[in-house]
Amino acid sequence: MNDLEKTRKIGGGNGDQKTRLIRPTDDQETVLVNARRAPPGDDPPKTRLVRRPSSEPAAPAVDAPAKAAVVEDDTDDRLVVGWLVVTGGLGRGKFSPIFDGMNSVGRGADQATRLDFGDETISREGHAFITYDYVARKFYIQHGGKSNLVRVNQAPVLQPTELKQGDEISLGNTVLRFVPFCGENFDWQDK
Repeated sequence: MNDLEKTRKIGGGNGDQKTRLIRPTDDQETVLVNARRAPPGDDPPKTRLVRRPSSEPAAPAVDAPAKAAVVEDDTDDRLVVGWLVVTGGLGRGKFSPIFDGMNSVGRGADQATRLDFGDETISREGHAFITYDYVARKFYIQHGGKSNLVRVNQAPVLQPTELKQGDEISLGNTVLRFVPFCGENFDWQDK
């Protein structure tokens, strides 16, 4: 049995969408790989960052199938570094977490920072991207390349822009307040 066949057995061969966790030993990043069989002409499976590289030494090399483990949700292993709180529009008072690394923001179930509170003027996927850079301990927001604008404190986001505590973000007809957890005074790597 070759490696491809082993991968299919782990991912499931019945056509159902499965997710598997892969831990490469060379760069110590943990990524989720969508292991479904895509129909011809379908987009290739997406890879998502689950956890930043750890400062711990690399584990000894092991066969890839032995390292793979099935997980239910890609956000389960990601570290929360902040939140978006809805302050205006549909969903007022609700919030959505921002995770370590790059977060796609949109209404879709596959978005890291999901804003599905009834505002259909927010794009289903990739309306914006919010990134937490743990080295610089800073947050950045950028537009998702869609026709809908992203605004921070009333100004359009036309290039990556640093986010500060309390910044007001407008997506569609929704107004959000940025609430960082990690930053200058705390980061998960401190623990």
